[in-house]
Amino acid sequence: MSESHQIRDAGIPLSPGLETPSATLPTATPGLARRTACLVIALVVTIGYANSLNCGFAQDDVYVTFNRTLRDLLHIYRAFAQPYWGTGYEELATYRPVVNISLALNYAVHGFHPLGYHFVNLVLHAFNCCLLYGLVYAYTRWSQLALFTALLFAAHPVHVEAVTQVVGRTELLAAGFGFLSWHAYLRIGEGRHWRWLAWAAFAGGMYAKESALTLIGVIGLAELCAGRLRTRQEWQRAALDATGYLVVAASYILIRRLVNGQFGVHGDQTFFHGDPWHTRFLTMAQGMVEYFRLLVFPYRLCAFYDFSFFPKVSTLTPAWRRHCCWWQRSSGLVSGPGGGNRSSRLPS
Repeated sequence: MSESHQIRDAGIPLSPGLETPSATLPTATPGLARRTACLVIALVVTIGYANSLNCGFAQDDVYVTFNRTLRDLLHIYRAFAQPYWGTGYEELATYRPVVNISLALNYAVHGFHPLGYHFVNLVLHAFNCCLLYGLVYAYTRWSQLALFTALLFAAHPVHVEAVTQVVGRTELLAAGFGFLSWHAYLRIGEGRHWRWLAWAAFAGGMYAKESALTLIGVIGLAELCAGRLRTRQEWQRAALDATGYLVVAASYILIRRLVNGQFGVHGDQTFFHGDPWHTRFLTMAQGMVEYFRLLVFPYRLCAFYDFSFFPKVSTLTPAWRRHCCWWQRSSGLVSGPGGGNRSSRLPS
């Protein structure tokens, strides 16, 4: 019996557009294999990040203790009318109420004891890895590849900051809601309610961190690579789905603008204040090259990364040198926001 028939006989729903003839697409492996994979993933995450449970509040985590909104769970709805860091931080133009709700739940259970906050981050990372496992399997039907991908994602050191820092929960929640939205997207063919669930989960991701906006492009690229956008009807369906995602994103941008009085950070508080566009572009390009290197070759890691770790570049050079925070700190090249004195950097 073929794999597709085994899955169909097991009663597991399949995603539209990736199916073989006479079968619909799987969004998950058979129950036993899926549960086993998730247990293995959870074990790897626990081994890799158990030491984070002994951590306190580090770096930007101290802003969690400053935000009085988190101490009043009954009135946590106020988080939707305040900046991420609370009243008085409008100039930072961050807006992540979903994260504040999760932090308020932590505070309601155990106050400001760091253990609970770190434990939730660990669980969220394990959950995200299991969601990624399901997504890879949905596209490849190869359980071993899906498990390998999820384990690589689970153990890759590039995630240390997001999992170990309490404020890294913004990344974890944005990724989790994004993966949930993607799962729902793959099941839209089973009913209209899946489309609404996909959009709702995407909203959760956007209200956790604005970087969730990239999900639109990621899903679009995955659809093209999977060959699911070949007919006019498929393009029309994709356009409808994308419209919903864009409406959600636009609503977030509007509300963020209303709450903070602006969309972006004040210019005089940015790393590139007063710099021409080509300096911004070249410096950011240098940063993206370094981030890609860290993804494929995670060596010489830093506890915290942002573009201020890279000297500004105004002209093209024959070869850009690789820059790591320890090297820049020792050479004195870091200046301005993020350089040397940690207190001069804006919270992330």
